[in-house]
Amino acid sequence: MRALRLPNRAAEWLLAAGLASAAGCGSQELTPLQVDVVGREFYWHFTYPGVDEKLGTSDDFSVAQDLVLPSGRPVVLRVTSDDFIYTFRAPELGLLETAAPGLSFELEFTPDRIGRYRLEVDPMCGFNLLHDNDTMGHVRIDDLNSFEVWFARQALARGRS
Repeated sequence: MRALRLPNRAAEWLLAAGLASAAGCGSQELTPLQVDVVGREFYWHFTYPGVDEKLGTSDDFSVAQDLVLPSGRPVVLRVTSDDFIYTFRAPELGLLETAAPGLSFELEFTPDRIGRYRLEVDPMCGFNLLHDNDTMGHVRIDDLNSFEVWFARQALARGRS
């Protein structure tokens, strides 16, 4: 068998092209998870898309107080309010957005630290005057597998109700 001999520049180009191709191999761009975030009665309410991954359809499900997100997947939170002006704030994650009736704001980020973080109250909503607790909920960031298990359970429970 005879070895194929290429000029140095051609060999370098093929090697570079192969490495660039291999670097992209297997990497998929993850679709952002969209979640509606609504301040209501001094707590946060979160609506997730169902298995169709589209908000506003019949398989959506909602949870109160605990926002559960997957680590490493981009997230888009659509923040609004049904009653008062709130501040959606999780300082440990660098999240800060205003929630006001009739307005919607988007907050985009990719969670990267697994854990449970407080959604703190901002005095502008009056919550501190009515409650001793300075938390309106929590953000829980799970590894992707744990999130998928949680998501499947929520979607299944929604399907039964």
